Amino acid sequence: MIKITNIETHAINRIANPQKNHLDDIVIPDFHADSKQAMAEYIIAVYDLGSLDGVKQTSSPHVLAFSYLTNNQISHLTAKIQQEK
Repeated sequence: MIKITNIETHAINRIANPQKNHLDDIVIPDFHADSKQAMAEYIIAVYDLGSLDGVKQTSSPHVLAFSYLTNNQISHLTAKIQQEK
């Protein structure tokens, strides 16, 4: 099991300091934890965020960062990945 913590979202627009929203921590089953893209798709489905736009693959292994599209607005999500024991 993978635990996703410190989940923050914000809309990508022309505002210098966009308001960040915090979501509750989530545990992802192993069969959805094969890749960062699979984890992103699972989080989008659980929180009904819209559709996946892109996953940042260059971030640290313990960081999940992706953008998603909802109602013609692109938003960004960042979170920490922790292995559950």
